[in-house]
This record gives sequence, structure tokens and C-alpha cells, in this order.
Amino acid sequence: ASALAEVQRVVAEPVTAEEIATEQEKNRRDREEGVRTNRFWVSAIAGALGRGEDPLELTTWDARNDSLSAVEVQAMAARVFDEEASYVELVLLPAE
Repeated sequence: ASALAEVQRVVAEPVTAEEIATEQEKNRRDREEGVRTNRFWVSAIAGALGRGEDPLELTTWDARNDSLSAVEVQAMAARVFDEEASYVELVLLPAE
């Protein structure tokens, strides 16, 4: 319920500048670690090719991360999590 409430909040109102800055910094740290271990390049190139995108676009990763805006996040959330979208609800039950 709390995850759905958070999704609905992002669809209804833009995220804060602080939330954007936090996510950008997390993305940078994850990318730095991924580049160091080559994990970033393997997954990013495979993902780009799988989506039919030009892998050279990866060279603009920093600029795209730094330009992330609350309006873009809200628009993406509205597109991905619209009320007509299908989703699966999973419930973990304790082992017997």
C-alpha cells in the first residue's frame, strides 16, 4: 500500500528538488562503481542494443543525469503508472 501511495504521489505532484538531487547523486555513485567494475558498460550497451538505441548515446549519460527534472519524472510516472496500466501485485507469505 505504501509503494502504491508513493507512485500515486509522484503522478499527482512533481518530486522535490531535493529528491531529484538525491537521485542524481545516487545515479552518479552507482555509475562510478559500475564503470570501475565494467558492470555499467555491459548492462548499458546490452540495454541500448536491446531497445534499438545507439550505444554511443551512453557518452551523454552524465549530461542526461544532470538534466533530470521533476517535470520529466512526473510525466514518466504518469505514462508508466497510469490507471489503465496493468500491474502485478505480489504478496509474500511467511513460510509454514
